[in-house]
Amino acid sequence: VKTKRKMFKQLLKVKEFSRINSYGTSFLVAKLEKFSLGCVPTVPAESKSISTLPVTSANAVPDILKISAVAVGPIQPPNRYPLREIKDVPRIPINIIEPPWQRMLTEINSIVDEGKEIKLPEAGVNIEKHAVRLIVIRRKKMKKHKLKKLRRKMKYEWAKVKQRREMRKEKAFRAEIFAQIKEAENFSAEKYVEEKIRKATEVPIPRFIKNRRLPQFVIKQMLGIK
Repeated sequence: VKTKRKMFKQLLKVKEFSRINSYGTSFLVAKLEKFSLGCVPTVPAESKSISTLPVTSANAVPDILKISAVAVGPIQPPNRYPLREIKDVPRIPINIIEPPWQRMLTEINSIVDEGKEIKLPEAGVNIEKHAVRLIVIRRKKMKKHKLKKLRRKMKYEWAKVKQRREMRKEKAFRAEIFAQIKEAENFSAEKYVEEKIRKATEVPIPRFIKNRRLPQFVIKQMLGIK
């Protein structure tokens, strides 16, 4: 009952009564379907004659609403999955596919059946043959073989030469080390300090005298330096 009252209040707010007068109860039934909260009303066959009733004034609208409300039958849930016509399954023509091996056998047999004769070479015809590449390959292999043979033969001789070379290097290194040790043993701190003081206090000898370049001993004699 409450839902019907809400529906009637919403319908009364509609201002276009002329559309109601022109369409009759069919317009009201459509409005009821719109505000039925997802439910689809079913109108019985007797209510079809209501649309033919004359509507003369706006005061007759509530009577029509009552009639349409009475005409509306029990509310049924919407049919989400409507029935459809069952059609025959389309018949697809089945193509017979021949196995590929038959086709392959026919192709191979056609190749084999071709008559090809193998003839002997004609007598008296000498075909010149060049083996340049074979000669190059043979030379490379011979070089490799000879080098291996030489290494096997001269293995110990070359080892002796290498040993002598290493011994010479070792002797030179030891001689250098012994020279450094001898120099360190002969080092004198007093002589080292005296030499440093002499170099610091030594007066340098000029290379030119009287605009002439003379040897160092001549310049020392002229300056009286011993």
